[in-house]
Amino acid sequence: MPSLARVPPRLAFRPFLGSAAVADGLLTWTMLRGRSWRRLLPDVHVHRDGYRADDHRMWCDAVALALPTGGVIAGRSAAYLWGVDLLDRDTPVAVLLPRAARMRAHPRLRVTRSVVPESDRTRFGGVARHHCPAQRLRFGPPGPPGRRPWSPSTRCCTAGW
Repeated sequence: MPSLARVPPRLAFRPFLGSAAVADGLLTWTMLRGRSWRRLLPDVHVHRDGYRADDHRMWCDAVALALPTGGVIAGRSAAYLWGVDLLDRDTPVAVLLPRAARMRAHPRLRVTRSVVPESDRTRFGGVARHHCPAQRLRFGPPGPPGRRPWSPSTRCCTAGW
């Protein structure tokens, strides 16, 4: 009977970079190829107990680990991370990437190319984020002339800094 996989506590439920876990001596590449681990994106894995196919937060965390420098999680995905749930069950993670940045295509990823100013970046909840007013979401009926009802969710996550 095969033995149960040793699961380091910090890798138990959230996505992580496989290369970092191997470099830290927590796992081996052979262990990552076993049934205990799920590969979400290139070099991004999660323990089987932390995997939920329709968990948008898990996918956002995984994408944030794989984002190239200057990339941000945007749109409805960013709104979701700020507590505004406007998503259908299998909505792909929305990402803004600089024109020169490359990221492998994936069914759980929707990429848009745009410039993301560095001056707007902040950290919130342990995740690097980007304040991007262009990604504001409209709610409700139109307001008085000259004013639009915007959501409080005007932020995105970012990587690479």
